Amino acid sequence: MSDNITELYCFVDDFCKNLEQESSKYLLEHSHKTKKPTITPGLSESEIITIILMYHYSKVKNFKAFYTKYMQNYKNDFPNLPSYERFVILQQRVLQIICILFLCIRRNNSDISYIDSTSIKVCHNKRIFNHKVFKGIAERGKTSTG
Repeated sequence: MSDNITELYCFVDDFCKNLEQESSKYLLEHSHKTKKPTITPGLSESEIITIILMYHYSKVKNFKAFYTKYMQNYKNDFPNLPSYERFVILQQRVLQIICILFLCIRRNNSDISYIDSTSIKVCHNKRIFNHKVFKGIAERGKTSTG
């Protein structure tokens, strides 16, 4: 399994380096000096993404159980592994990179689809016939919670 993790990490790290190199061409430079963060994470963005992808490839359904139990077997591969609470906070830093990665993978393989079944309340049921903003777009439906 360690070889697969190394291969996955190399893929993600190469992607992150190429993304940073390509995006730097289009970003504006700051005219003022920006402060560097005082707390730097022990894990790189590539390592964070690799752990997230490892979770999705595993059979564990609960991320907390995966991180607290399963990731302890990979202390050698990730020596600066933070606590679970800290890792949940660090995940937010790589959300944009993961979305771009998935878009690039999806572009190469059109068989991948993403479905979000979150219901969005447009209006209360009593006002359905008076509400015309989303007419033709919104549909009536029921969720598991009612």
